Amino acid sequence: MGIIKGLKKSAGKARALRDEKNEEYIQLFEVSKAFPIEVEENRCINADCAAFFQGEAAKYRDKKGCYIFSLRTGNGILPYYVGMTLRSFAEEAFSDQKISKHYRHIVAKNNGTPLMTFVALVPTRGRPPETVIRILESELIKMAYYRNSRLTNRKGIPKERWAIKGVIRNDQGAPTKEERAFKKLMGL
Repeated sequence: MGIIKGLKKSAGKARALRDEKNEEYIQLFEVSKAFPIEVEENRCINADCAAFFQGEAAKYRDKKGCYIFSLRTGNGILPYYVGMTLRSFAEEAFSDQKISKHYRHIVAKNNGTPLMTFVALVPTRGRPPETVIRILESELIKMAYYRNSRLTNRKGIPKERWAIKGVIRNDQGAPTKEERAFKKLMGL
C-alpha cells in the first residue's frame, strides 16, 4: 500500500518521496483520467492506437507503468483488466493480444463505455525500476479484483480468508461511525 499512498498524496509534486523509516526513496506514479476508447458500431474496439493517443492521452503514449481497462455503465466504472509495461503504454496497452484476449469479449458482452486509465511512472534519473512497476501491478490487480471478481487477469490474487466488517472486503450496509473512523485511521 505504501506505493499507492505516495501516489495519492504527492503525484506530480516531486520526483520521489522519502520513506522516513527506511531512509529510502519511494518511486512516484501519476494517475491519468479515465480516457474513453472508441468502439465501432458492432461493439468492436478500434485498434488504432495512434488515434487513441491524440489530445489529452498523448502525454501518456511513451510512458511506462500500469494501465487499467475498465467499463463505465449506469452502475459506475468497473475494472476488467490491469496490465503493466516496461516499454510504453502505446506498445503494450493496445496490442493485438490485449484486445483479442482481454478487451474484445468484455465490450461485446456488456453495454457501456470502455475506458483506459494510466498509472504512469514519474521519471527519475537512471533505469526505470522494473521491480517497483511489477509490485504496483500486483497491488492494483488485487484492488481491482476486490472491486470486480470478473477481472480477466488474476495473477497473484490470494484467497483471503478474513474481512473487517464495513472496512475491508465487506460492503454490506453503510459503515458505522467506528468503522469510518478506523478506515480514516488506517488511511483506507
